[in-house]
Amino acid sequence: MPVTIIGKDAPLGPGISWALQQVTLNSVRKVLLDAAIDRAASHAAHTYRSRILNPVVTVLHMILASLWPEESFQASAHLLWDNLTGAFPGLRRKSPSSGSMAKARARLPLKLWDHINRFLADKIQELSKPWAAWRGHRVVLVDGTCVSMPDTPALHKCFGASTGRGGKRHYPLARMVTLSLANTMSVLSYAMGRYRQSEQNLLRPLLKGLRTGDLLIADRHFAGANLYAEYLANSLNFLTRAHQMLNISQLRRIKGYGSENFATDSLSSQGSHAANISAGAADTC
Repeated sequence: MPVTIIGKDAPLGPGISWALQQVTLNSVRKVLLDAAIDRAASHAAHTYRSRILNPVVTVLHMILASLWPEESFQASAHLLWDNLTGAFPGLRRKSPSSGSMAKARARLPLKLWDHINRFLADKIQELSKPWAAWRGHRVVLVDGTCVSMPDTPALHKCFGASTGRGGKRHYPLARMVTLSLANTMSVLSYAMGRYRQSEQNLLRPLLKGLRTGDLLIADRHFAGANLYAEYLANSLNFLTRAHQMLNISQLRRIKGYGSENFATDSLSSQGSHAANISAGAADTC
């Protein structure tokens, strides 16, 4: 299904857009093909005029902005155009304004980015196969963090903000959980929610996207009998720090490996999953 393009071609627009695509992030484009971005736009029912800043150029600029050392939207825009004019000097005076690039970014719907993310996650899993497994199990890391964003009423309403001694913070915060392959640090999936939403609840729907036998490694935020039951229900192996409320002295020792190391059936008397207690800290697998 082709991408729907509305309106008339802007003078020189398609030519400049094509030229921009040729000089931008060629190594990235070997993985994220232009056709994949066009398909994502089609699946998201995104229509757009034929212009210089089409979805392919805008997506590539967004990637460049995230990779650019200065972490500057403006700096990456200048780099993008400098590369272009170096290859095509005749376009030196046709640079779009930073405002135009910001508007182009805002035009892209969230569904387009979701499709691109799924495409890349599938591609990355294939490329990571030689390094992804340990003793036959794909090793997956889970972790959570918070991200800030511009101070707008809509974002405050959607995500909320933290509070402290000085009251409510100025910038909205979102909570995010990611799953990534341990050996390549490739992100498989992620979930974002309100600042007050727990990382555990954000993780739960992501578990269905993992594969049978995957080894999930997490800190104690993702420990506890309720989560362990969900890991088992999704046919996952897991290794976590012990939950802070776990009373190690009450655990039944199955086998000892030293004064501070032992195995226990802390999950279930029927299961073979064990906890390894080392130097006062417990890891459960």
